[in-house]
Amino acid sequence: MTISWLRNHKKQVLLIATSALFIFYAGLLFYKLASVPNLFIDEANYANEVISFEHFGTDMHGLRYPIYFSSAWGQGQSILYSLIARPIIKFFGFSFLTFRFPMVFLSLLLIGLICGYVLFISKNYLATFLMMVIFVTSPGWFVMSRWVLDANIAPVVLGLGLVSLLFSFSTRKRM
Repeated sequence: MTISWLRNHKKQVLLIATSALFIFYAGLLFYKLASVPNLFIDEANYANEVISFEHFGTDMHGLRYPIYFSSAWGQGQSILYSLIARPIIKFFGFSFLTFRFPMVFLSLLLIGLICGYVLFISKNYLATFLMMVIFVTSPGWFVMSRWVLDANIAPVVLGLGLVSLLFSFSTRKRM
């Protein structure tokens, strides 16, 4: 490959590199998802609440329609993630893979949508590639994507809402 070939095919190379980076990152996120990181007290409590809600229709304390899981130790979690994870757990059964899968999937979806939005709005393949590099090299995003906690689902939901809002504003302007 020569330098002139790279200049002529810059967009394709950057698009392939961005896609390869996304696939590599997805593989890293799913690698040993059921066992790493170890179980944290809040995540174990959340898993118990989801299991209880799935099997009995109540939280651990017997409430039918809770708006907040109060937990055995008092700190509590919101029910948002349990509502997202319940259909997958109902279909595949409970395991830590099925419990953590929706978090990883939503994080990957958000990364894909943000990078797609950057490409859509700027038509700049380098900016899209750099946005993917920012996500892939962020250790905080990696840990957040694999660990089910109440505080970890909030940025994903907020990000999905913001990308949807920005995309609707940009498509409205172009019409």
